[in-house]
Amino acid sequence: MNWGDPLSAEAVACTEAFAAVEMRKYLCRMAGLDTTDINILPIWNFRESLPDAENVIVVGQACSRGEYARLEQKIPSDSDDAFLIRSGKIDAKNIIIIKGKTRSGTLYGVYHLLNLLGCRWYAPGSGGEIIPRKKIIALGDLNIEEAPAVDIRGFWISHGKVEAEVNNMTWEGSLTDRGNTEFFSWMARNRLNFFWNKEKDWKLMKKLGIHLTCGEHITYYELLRPDKPYPYNHPGFKISGSLPADPYPVSPEYTGDINRDGILSYSEAHPEWYGMTSDGKRYFPQSVFGVNYCSSSKSGFDELLKNIITYLREGDGNNADIISLWPLDGGEWCCCPLCKAQGANDTDKLLDLVYNVRKGLRQAYLEGKLDRDIPVHSLIYVQTEALPSRELPEDFDYKNIVLTYFPIDRCYAHNFDDPLCTEVNSKYFDVLKKWRSKDCKYKGRLLLGEYYNISGFRDLPLVFKKTMANDIPLFIHSGISGFHYMHTSVADMGVRRLINYQMAQMLWNPDTPPEILWDNYFRDLYGPVSSEMAAFYDMLESTVANVKAWRYYLRPRMNEVALGKAESVFAIPVMPKHLHYQTYHPETDDGLDWQEMMLQLGQCRDAIDNVLAQKLPLEIRARIEEDEYGFQYLENSLNLFDSLLSLMLQPALPEADKKEAFAKAGKSAEFLKQYRIKSPALGVKNAFEATDLGQAYYRLVGIYGE
Repeated sequence: MNWGDPLSAEAVACTEAFAAVEMRKYLCRMAGLDTTDINILPIWNFRESLPDAENVIVVGQACSRGEYARLEQKIPSDSDDAFLIRSGKIDAKNIIIIKGKTRSGTLYGVYHLLNLLGCRWYAPGSGGEIIPRKKIIALGDLNIEEAPAVDIRGFWISHGKVEAEVNNMTWEGSLTDRGNTEFFSWMARNRLNFFWNKEKDWKLMKKLGIHLTCGEHITYYELLRPDKPYPYNHPGFKISGSLPADPYPVSPEYTGDINRDGILSYSEAHPEWYGMTSDGKRYFPQSVFGVNYCSSSKSGFDELLKNIITYLREGDGNNADIISLWPLDGGEWCCCPLCKAQGANDTDKLLDLVYNVRKGLRQAYLEGKLDRDIPVHSLIYVQTEALPSRELPEDFDYKNIVLTYFPIDRCYAHNFDDPLCTEVNSKYFDVLKKWRSKDCKYKGRLLLGEYYNISGFRDLPLVFKKTMANDIPLFIHSGISGFHYMHTSVADMGVRRLINYQMAQMLWNPDTPPEILWDNYFRDLYGPVSSEMAAFYDMLESTVANVKAWRYYLRPRMNEVALGKAESVFAIPVMPKHLHYQTYHPETDDGLDWQEMMLQLGQCRDAIDNVLAQKLPLEIRARIEEDEYGFQYLENSLNLFDSLLSLMLQPALPEADKKEAFAKAGKSAEFLKQYRIKSPALGVKNAFEATDLGQAYYRLVGIYGE
């Protein structure tokens, strides 16, 4: 398949034929039949008459042909993922038609029908499937029209450390696949459609209707990386060999080969392409952080655009449907005199950039330099949370320029719209409301990027079911048109499988009663111990709710105290009211405090031990053991924190108690060193490294250890 045109007749046939195969596979599994017992017949055999069968399911665009057109075909929704399912009698035969607005809608229609019959896909692989056995498959009258609440639904996958060799983690080693066939199939069955493009199975993903994005902070950095060789024959720098003529005028800041390595770099040829700091110095980034490229340099933009087009045509982005054009991570914007003279705020500069890049990509497509017309996504994040200060151009391409709001430091101890979370969430909610207000000069689509497994959480077994039940409908009813989160795991998820499943269901229909969703989840996966496991999840959610406070702000404070760089652990920065060592209940920003959290951690341990002590079916026991192993990671992480805290906060402890606390820390550290973190984007190879407490731990080793 050539997937350059995802709407081609070939693409439609490929996906809809697959949908028919999926329909047959699961019907046969439910009924205990062999796949040869249900025929798949090509529609062209029956242009004028119906097949000789009592029951016929017609899948896809074929529904509009011949006799099947008697059943209503119109799909009122504008969504590409919308579908209809109709049943009726034609010439005394039972007919069901499943037709999507496009090929992805047809596939989703098939999965919806199977879902009505009781099929569930809670997690990738056979262990996450629930396929009921039925002696009789009866559906009754069907008159269904469905469309998703938001267009983009899925996962943000990020660059990060990858395993180059055994036990060797390196930033940007060889490109690795973050997903797998089972995970992508699970996504489609739960109607999720957004992932990154760096997968060997990317053609499968296209078949499944998954939109592939490329880019992010590191791509922006690489596209005009200052130390890259200048690719033109600069008139002031003689080299051996041939290069294209230099299309740009000589920079007024040009001073030649500054480092005398015999190679003229981008930054040496054109220092003015790079941002200027507030103290008047050019900034040449060496990583994804720092000062963004100058937004007033026309030649710098022209080179950046040329490199973007090459990247999308021949480089790592050659199979992508979307480019995510993200400036440097939290990057400041250029302060040179020309940029200052524009009178623009940082958001204005970003919108100018994406507007001009989108125009350039459109022109490249019309001229045949690109084989597809690629939308541009960018971000509302840190430096660009402020509303644009000026009107956008009349030809601003709102259809193909989309912004994503990333509330990176949000709190999970409170719902996103909780007015009592004054330290964090209320500020982020105000930003969202302003961007969706009638006064905002940006009138385009807005996505929301969540952080259910942000790099600092590092695969901890987190549960956010009540938070998600509040927040996802809130986001959608606030006007967002897409949603994804960083950084999903694709296997061995344990309790985190509920995050992915609940997200998928609520993004399709935010008014889904969460209690029904949870009841089905616990009943189907845990059977006779469903109520006990539901209680375990609830207790675990309460225990980890304040995770942002201790993972992001307590941890560095502990390292600073251990190294003598700070006198006290508490109060922590940013969220000082949220987390104290002993119980503390302020009027606002109240979160679970440390000793309360450790008490509940012990209750979680008792709860899951009591479940595992029971006689259970093997499949159910395997799921609970997977949950429990992930829980051990949390348990040992918190025990390590707790042991080190007791040594830091109680210097008058008897010597025997100090040694006992350190021994407890050592036991936890040994477990954590053996526990592998499998998500490459999170940048660590084991759970001890994931705690980021190495400085504090080894400092105390020197005091209490061997």
